[in-house]
Amino acid sequence: MRKILLFYIEIIKDLYFLRSFLVGCIIFAIYLYLHFHNQGEKIVTIIGFMTILWGVGALFFFPFSKYFCDNLIDFILGSNIIFIPLLFSLLIKFLINLFLFVGSPIIGPLVLLYAAINHDTSDTD
Repeated sequence: MRKILLFYIEIIKDLYFLRSFLVGCIIFAIYLYLHFHNQGEKIVTIIGFMTILWGVGALFFFPFSKYFCDNLIDFILGSNIIFIPLLFSLLIKFLINLFLFVGSPIIGPLVLLYAAINHDTSDTD
């Protein structure tokens, strides 16, 4: 477990992953605000606890699912440039990030498993 956490911290040092983690923190903060704002008096429920636990897992795995999605989009589009209006682009990016955040506890471990299998620790000169 310690080896996996050190591997995660080593990867998160990269600026791209740090930015993705901050975006995940913002989405999680918005989620917590909406969850507790709508609950009123009934803050502690089993469903509320499970959704917060899912959100914490999503926060941990969001940078990896974002990395996978960005690489997949780059692979599909290649070097093609698509011109779209800015507001439409921001809306699409927000929706993609939202769906990735919700699905990251499923996508993230698969990406980490793939990275751990293909991670070469030998020194090549």
